[in-house]
Amino acid sequence: MVINLDDNNKENNQVYELGFIFIPTITEDNIVVEFTKLKEVLQSNNGLIISDEVPKLISLSYEMSKIINNKKQKFNTGYFGWVKFDINKIELLKLKELLKNSETILRFLLIKTIKEDTRVPKKFIRGDVLKRKVRSTVFGKIKQPQEEIDKKEVDKKIAELVLE
Repeated sequence: MVINLDDNNKENNQVYELGFIFIPTITEDNIVVEFTKLKEVLQSNNGLIISDEVPKLISLSYEMSKIINNKKQKFNTGYFGWVKFDINKIELLKLKELLKNSETILRFLLIKTIKEDTRVPKKFIRGDVLKRKVRSTVFGKIKQPQEEIDKKEVDKKIAELVLE
């Protein structure tokens, strides 16, 4: 990857989102401290924080390992959090190296995104929606509906809807 030296100006900045998992051996009291340190590292690398979420303890889908103090440790839980920020390419490369060498971050993921809020709002699910019978596919075959359909009635309704 070739990086121009003039990429350091604000016009060439890109918005990124950093998703990360802190190791679970950090006490709950120190999670906010570690999260603040991470945001300070972002800001010290000329990153402008747009939004964030304080890490919360989650169960991991699979066991993850990390070498800490020359000893491989395995974890089933971790503190997941995220930060959305604006930064230039050169500073991003420096930031990636710092994240790779961090002893408190189990895993991280950096993705390009946009400045606007892209989170999906929570929707209220009505009870009657859950009771409906839905046709689904299983191994490529379509399950037949439970009730019998009158084909003549369907044809009659289609004829009424079709404009001639």
